[in-house]
Amino acid sequence: RVLSSHTYDHRIQELIRVTSDHFGLKVPKPPKEKAENISLEAEIENNDSRVLSGADVKVSIFASAIRCENWLNFYKSFQRTNRVPFEIIFVGPRQPDFKLPANFHFVQTNLKPAQCSAIAAERSRGEMLFQVVDDIEYTPGAMDQMYDEAVKNKNSMTSCHYYFGAEDLTLKQNACGEVTTRLPLLPVCGMFSQDLFRKAGGLDRRFEAVYWELDLYMRFHFNFQTETHFVDSICKEIPKLNYSFRRLSDRAKSDRTFFDELWSLTTFLEGKEERPTRESFEPYLLTNIMAKQ
Repeated sequence: RVLSSHTYDHRIQELIRVTSDHFGLKVPKPPKEKAENISLEAEIENNDSRVLSGADVKVSIFASAIRCENWLNFYKSFQRTNRVPFEIIFVGPRQPDFKLPANFHFVQTNLKPAQCSAIAAERSRGEMLFQVVDDIEYTPGAMDQMYDEAVKNKNSMTSCHYYFGAEDLTLKQNACGEVTTRLPLLPVCGMFSQDLFRKAGGLDRRFEAVYWELDLYMRFHFNFQTETHFVDSICKEIPKLNYSFRRLSDRAKSDRTFFDELWSLTTFLEGKEERPTRESFEPYLLTNIMAKQ
Protein backbone atom coordinates (compact mmCIF):
# COMPACT_ATOMS: atom_id res chain seq x y z
CA ARG A 1 0.00 0.00 0.00
CA VAL A 2 1.43 3.36 -1.04
CA LEU A 3 1.29 6.18 1.51
CA SER A 4 1.44 9.89 0.78
CA SER A 5 4.52 11.67 2.09
CA HIS A 6 2.38 13.45 4.68
CA THR A 7 0.87 10.17 5.93
CA TYR A 8 4.29 8.49 5.91
CA ASP A 9 5.85 11.30 7.94
CA HIS A 10 2.95 11.15 10.37
CA ARG A 11 3.40 7.37 10.87
CA ILE A 12 7.15 7.83 11.49
CA GLN A 13 6.52 10.56 14.05
CA GLU A 14 3.94 8.37 15.82
CA LEU A 15 6.39 5.44 15.92
CA ILE A 16 9.08 7.68 17.42
CA ARG A 17 6.63 8.98 20.03
CA VAL A 18 5.50 5.49 21.13
CA THR A 19 9.09 4.21 21.27
CA SER A 20 10.34 7.21 23.23
CA ASP A 21 7.48 6.91 25.72
CA HIS A 22 8.26 3.22 26.23
CA PHE A 23 11.98 3.80 26.92
CA GLY A 24 11.56 7.13 28.73
CA LEU A 25 13.37 9.11 26.04
CA LYS A 26 12.81 12.79 25.35
CA VAL A 27 12.39 13.41 21.65
CA PRO A 28 11.85 16.99 20.42
CA LYS A 29 8.46 17.63 18.83
CA PRO A 30 8.50 18.17 15.05
CA PRO A 31 8.03 21.79 13.97
CA LYS A 32 4.44 22.74 13.22
CA GLU A 33 3.58 23.22 9.59
CA LYS A 34 3.32 26.88 8.69
CA ALA A 35 -0.28 27.89 8.12
CA GLU A 36 -1.03 29.29 4.67
CA ASN A 37 -2.86 32.48 3.77
CA ILE A 38 -3.31 33.72 7.34
CA SER A 39 -1.28 36.90 7.02
CA LEU A 40 -2.93 39.94 5.48
CA GLU A 41 0.52 41.32 4.72
CA ALA A 42 1.43 38.12 2.85
CA GLU A 43 -1.81 38.30 0.93
CA ILE A 44 -1.10 41.86 -0.14
CA GLU A 45 2.50 41.03 -1.03
CA ASN A 46 1.40 38.12 -3.22
CA ASN A 47 -1.41 40.19 -4.73
CA ASP A 48 -3.72 37.31 -3.81
CA SER A 49 -7.24 38.72 -3.97
CA ARG A 50 -10.69 37.25 -3.81
CA VAL A 51 -11.77 39.58 -6.62
CA LEU A 52 -9.92 39.33 -9.91
CA SER A 53 -12.28 41.01 -12.36
CA GLY A 54 -15.28 43.28 -12.45
CA ALA A 55 -17.55 40.32 -13.19
CA ASP A 56 -16.63 38.77 -9.82
CA VAL A 57 -17.63 41.81 -7.76
CA LYS A 58 -20.91 41.47 -5.87
CA VAL A 59 -20.51 44.42 -3.48
CA SER A 60 -18.67 47.71 -4.05
CA ILE A 61 -17.77 49.39 -0.76
CA PHE A 62 -17.23 53.09 -1.46
CA ALA A 63 -16.34 56.17 0.57
CA SER A 64 -14.66 59.50 0.81
CA ALA A 65 -11.77 58.43 3.01
CA ILE A 66 -8.98 60.12 4.91
CA ARG A 67 -8.04 57.88 7.87
CA CYS A 68 -5.34 55.76 6.21
CA GLU A 69 -4.19 54.33 9.53
CA ASN A 70 -7.42 52.31 9.80
CA TRP A 71 -7.71 51.08 6.21
CA LEU A 72 -6.02 47.70 6.54
CA ASN A 73 -8.01 46.86 9.67
CA PHE A 74 -11.14 48.01 7.85
CA TYR A 75 -10.28 45.72 4.92
CA LYS A 76 -9.42 42.81 7.17
CA SER A 77 -12.78 43.02 8.96
CA PHE A 78 -14.60 42.45 5.66
CA GLN A 79 -12.16 40.05 3.99
CA ARG A 80 -12.01 37.58 6.86
CA THR A 81 -15.60 37.46 8.06
CA ASN A 82 -17.68 37.59 4.87
CA ARG A 83 -18.07 35.22 1.92
CA VAL A 84 -19.37 37.74 -0.66
CA PRO A 85 -16.73 38.90 -3.20
CA PHE A 86 -16.20 42.65 -2.85
CA GLU A 87 -14.11 45.63 -3.83
CA ILE A 88 -13.32 48.83 -1.93
CA ILE A 89 -13.08 52.23 -3.61
CA PHE A 90 -11.73 55.01 -1.41
CA VAL A 91 -11.22 58.54 -2.70
CA GLY A 92 -9.50 61.33 -0.79
CA PRO A 93 -6.45 63.57 -0.33
CA ARG A 94 -4.15 61.33 1.77
CA GLN A 95 -2.07 58.83 -0.16
CA PRO A 96 -1.47 55.67 1.91
CA ASP A 97 2.20 54.75 2.44
CA PHE A 98 1.54 51.01 2.20
CA LYS A 99 0.50 48.59 -0.51
CA LEU A 100 -3.22 47.93 -0.94
CA PRO A 101 -4.79 44.58 -1.89
CA ALA A 102 -5.80 44.11 -5.53
CA ASN A 103 -9.48 44.66 -4.78
CA PHE A 104 -8.82 47.83 -2.77
CA HIS A 105 -8.73 50.88 -5.07
CA PHE A 106 -7.69 54.39 -4.12
CA VAL A 107 -8.02 57.66 -6.06
CA GLN A 108 -6.14 60.68 -4.77
CA THR A 109 -7.83 64.05 -5.14
CA ASN A 110 -8.20 67.29 -3.15
CA LEU A 111 -11.89 67.67 -3.96
CA LYS A 112 -14.44 68.09 -1.18
CA PRO A 113 -15.64 64.94 0.63
CA ALA A 114 -19.04 64.76 -1.08
CA GLN A 115 -17.43 64.92 -4.51
CA CYS A 116 -14.92 62.26 -3.47
CA SER A 117 -17.88 60.05 -2.57
CA ALA A 118 -19.41 60.76 -5.97
CA ILE A 119 -16.25 59.63 -7.76
CA ALA A 120 -16.02 56.49 -5.62
CA ALA A 121 -19.65 55.57 -6.27
CA GLU A 122 -19.36 56.17 -10.01
CA ARG A 123 -16.36 53.83 -10.22
CA SER A 124 -18.15 51.03 -8.38
CA ARG A 125 -18.67 47.86 -10.40
CA GLY A 126 -20.64 45.69 -7.99
CA GLU A 127 -24.20 44.47 -8.21
CA MET A 128 -24.71 46.25 -4.88
CA LEU A 129 -23.19 49.53 -3.65
CA PHE A 130 -22.30 49.82 0.03
CA GLN A 131 -21.84 53.38 1.32
CA VAL A 132 -19.47 53.53 4.30
CA VAL A 133 -17.16 55.85 6.21
CA ASP A 134 -13.66 54.83 7.23
CA ASP A 135 -14.00 55.42 10.98
CA ILE A 136 -16.56 52.71 11.70
CA GLU A 137 -16.35 48.98 12.30
CA TYR A 138 -18.85 46.19 11.70
CA THR A 139 -19.76 43.02 13.51
CA PRO A 140 -18.51 39.85 11.74
CA GLY A 141 -20.58 38.78 8.75
CA ALA A 142 -22.44 42.10 8.51
CA MET A 143 -21.83 42.53 4.78
CA ASP A 144 -23.08 39.01 4.01
CA GLN A 145 -26.24 39.62 6.01
CA MET A 146 -26.87 42.94 4.28
CA TYR A 147 -26.16 41.48 0.84
CA ASP A 148 -28.54 38.55 1.35
CA GLU A 149 -31.29 40.95 2.42
CA ALA A 150 -30.58 43.35 -0.46
CA VAL A 151 -30.72 40.57 -3.07
CA LYS A 152 -34.10 39.43 -1.75
CA ASN A 153 -35.45 43.00 -1.94
CA LYS A 154 -33.69 44.76 -4.82
CA ASN A 155 -35.97 47.78 -4.71
CA SER A 156 -34.95 48.48 -1.13
CA MET A 157 -32.23 49.97 1.02
CA THR A 158 -30.49 47.78 3.59
CA SER A 159 -28.86 48.96 6.80
CA CYS A 160 -27.18 47.78 10.00
CA HIS A 161 -28.04 49.17 13.40
CA TYR A 162 -25.84 52.17 14.14
CA TYR A 163 -24.32 52.64 17.58
CA PHE A 164 -22.47 55.63 18.95
CA GLY A 165 -21.09 54.48 22.27
CA ALA A 166 -23.88 52.44 23.86
CA GLU A 167 -26.75 54.25 22.10
CA ASP A 168 -28.54 52.81 19.06
CA LEU A 169 -29.27 55.85 16.89
CA THR A 170 -31.10 53.92 14.17
CA LEU A 171 -34.57 55.23 15.00
CA LYS A 172 -33.32 58.81 14.59
CA GLN A 173 -31.91 58.15 11.13
CA ASN A 174 -34.26 60.19 8.98
CA ALA A 175 -34.26 63.54 7.23
CA CYS A 176 -34.70 65.61 10.40
CA GLY A 177 -32.66 63.52 12.87
CA GLU A 178 -35.50 63.12 15.38
CA VAL A 179 -37.86 60.24 16.13
CA THR A 180 -40.95 60.83 14.00
CA THR A 181 -43.44 58.82 11.99
CA ARG A 182 -43.84 61.56 9.39
CA LEU A 183 -40.52 60.80 7.70
CA PRO A 184 -39.17 57.45 6.49
CA LEU A 185 -36.38 55.70 8.35
CA LEU A 186 -33.22 55.82 6.23
CA PRO A 187 -30.11 53.63 6.21
CA VAL A 188 -26.96 54.29 8.16
CA CYS A 189 -24.22 53.49 5.66
CA GLY A 190 -26.70 51.71 3.44
CA MET A 191 -26.49 49.06 0.75
CA PHE A 192 -28.52 49.43 -2.43
CA SER A 193 -28.51 48.12 -5.98
CA GLN A 194 -26.45 49.54 -8.80
CA ASP A 195 -29.65 49.78 -10.89
CA LEU A 196 -31.41 51.87 -8.27
CA PHE A 197 -28.39 54.17 -7.98
CA ARG A 198 -28.30 54.71 -11.77
CA LYS A 199 -32.04 55.34 -12.00
CA ALA A 200 -31.79 57.98 -9.27
CA GLY A 201 -29.04 59.79 -11.18
CA GLY A 202 -26.19 59.40 -8.71
CA LEU A 203 -25.03 61.81 -6.01
CA ASP A 204 -25.68 65.54 -5.88
CA ARG A 205 -22.18 67.05 -5.89
CA ARG A 206 -23.36 70.41 -4.60
CA PHE A 207 -23.04 69.05 -1.05
CA GLU A 208 -19.67 69.67 0.56
CA ALA A 209 -19.25 66.84 3.06
CA VAL A 210 -22.39 65.21 4.48
CA TYR A 211 -26.15 64.83 3.98
CA TRP A 212 -25.62 63.85 0.34
CA GLU A 213 -26.39 60.28 1.43
CA LEU A 214 -29.69 61.31 3.07
CA ASP A 215 -30.56 63.20 -0.10
CA LEU A 216 -29.86 60.08 -2.16
CA TYR A 217 -31.90 57.86 0.18
CA MET A 218 -34.78 60.35 0.18
CA ARG A 219 -34.82 60.29 -3.62
CA PHE A 220 -34.85 56.49 -3.54
CA HIS A 221 -37.84 56.54 -1.18
CA PHE A 222 -39.99 59.24 -2.76
CA ASN A 223 -39.17 58.55 -6.43
CA PHE A 224 -39.07 54.73 -6.36
CA GLN A 225 -41.01 53.85 -3.18
CA THR A 226 -38.05 52.06 -1.58
CA GLU A 227 -38.13 51.12 2.10
CA THR A 228 -35.25 50.53 4.49
CA HIS A 229 -34.69 46.97 5.72
CA PHE A 230 -32.62 46.70 8.91
CA VAL A 231 -30.56 43.59 9.64
CA ASP A 232 -29.36 42.47 13.06
CA SER A 233 -25.72 43.40 12.49
CA ILE A 234 -24.17 46.47 14.09
CA CYS A 235 -21.83 49.21 12.94
CA LYS A 236 -20.24 51.63 15.37
CA GLU A 237 -17.94 54.60 15.24
CA ILE A 238 -14.32 54.51 16.39
CA PRO A 239 -14.07 57.89 18.20
CA LYS A 240 -10.27 57.96 18.37
CA LEU A 241 -10.09 58.14 14.58
CA ASN A 242 -11.86 61.50 14.31
CA TYR A 243 -9.96 63.57 11.75
CA SER A 244 -10.37 67.31 11.14
CA PHE A 245 -13.68 67.26 13.01
CA ARG A 246 -13.91 71.04 13.16
CA ARG A 247 -13.62 71.40 9.39
CA LEU A 248 -16.23 68.68 8.90
CA SER A 249 -18.62 70.24 11.41
CA ASP A 250 -18.38 73.63 9.65
CA ARG A 251 -19.23 72.00 6.35
CA ALA A 252 -21.99 69.99 8.01
CA LYS A 253 -23.77 73.16 9.06
CA SER A 254 -23.88 74.52 5.53
CA ASP A 255 -24.83 71.10 4.14
CA ARG A 256 -27.67 70.83 6.69
CA THR A 257 -29.04 74.20 5.60
CA PHE A 258 -28.76 73.23 1.94
CA PHE A 259 -30.46 69.87 2.55
CA ASP A 260 -33.38 71.45 4.45
CA GLU A 261 -33.92 74.03 1.71
CA LEU A 262 -33.57 71.43 -1.03
CA TRP A 263 -36.38 69.32 0.42
CA SER A 264 -38.49 72.20 1.86
CA LEU A 265 -38.32 70.41 5.21
CA THR A 266 -39.35 73.41 7.31
CA THR A 267 -42.58 73.79 5.36
CA PHE A 268 -43.25 70.05 5.60
CA LEU A 269 -42.57 69.80 9.35
CA GLU A 270 -44.88 72.77 9.96
CA GLY A 271 -47.65 70.71 8.38
CA LYS A 272 -48.04 72.89 5.30
CA GLU A 273 -47.13 70.05 2.91
CA GLU A 274 -48.20 66.41 2.83
CA ARG A 275 -44.70 65.21 1.88
CA PRO A 276 -41.24 66.71 1.43
CA THR A 277 -40.80 68.10 -2.06
CA ARG A 278 -37.41 68.31 -3.71
CA GLU A 279 -36.35 70.58 -6.55
CA SER A 280 -35.57 68.81 -9.82
CA PHE A 281 -32.27 66.95 -9.92
CA GLU A 282 -29.79 66.95 -12.78
CA PRO A 283 -27.39 64.00 -12.64
CA TYR A 284 -23.75 65.00 -12.45
CA LEU A 285 -21.14 64.03 -14.99
CA LEU A 286 -18.06 62.38 -13.54
CA THR A 287 -15.84 63.97 -16.19
CA ASN A 288 -16.95 67.42 -15.07
CA ILE A 289 -16.07 66.63 -11.46
CA MET A 290 -12.63 65.33 -12.35
CA ALA A 291 -11.95 68.33 -14.58
CA LYS A 292 -12.30 70.66 -11.59
CA GLN A 293 -9.35 69.15 -9.72
